[in-house]
Amino acid sequence: MQGAALSGIEFACWNITGKVTQQPVYKLLGGRCHERLHVYTNGWYRGPREPQSFHDKAKAVVLRGYTALKLTPLVWPGGWSTVPILPWCCN
Repeated sequence: MQGAALSGIEFACWNITGKVTQQPVYKLLGGRCHERLHVYTNGWYRGPREPQSFHDKAKAVVLRGYTALKLTPLVWPGGWSTVPILPWCCN
């Protein structure tokens, strides 16, 4: 969370600088690099973890124009902070 807060503060500083200099932030960062960017969506799959639910929600995301999705279909009960450290993963 601390990193996210610092990122927000940093972007706010860039935004203020852009307003003062009357330039968009992308120009302050060196200008346009790409005509188009490919993006994906994440966090779109909240709700029942059933195949049909994944299908329906993924289809809705595609209809919104996304061409790539990120998901974690298997979530440990209680969240990732409760995942046990397994001996075989740390060798």
